[in-house]
Amino acid sequence: MVAVELYRLMKQIEELESRRKSLPEGAPEREDISNSLRGARALRDRLKRMIDGAKGD
Repeated sequence: MVAVELYRLMKQIEELESRRKSLPEGAPEREDISNSLRGARALRDRLKRMIDGAKGD
């Protein structure tokens, strides 16, 4: 289940990065996307640590 969520987050991060790159510098939406990216990356990193911790057990 965690791996499925991790995969979904990775796809979401790819989509957000693509959308952010397509926007011009200074566009208000760019900051919103950047904030979403920070949250998604933080969650991705937590899920990766969970999976790595489970492997170590």
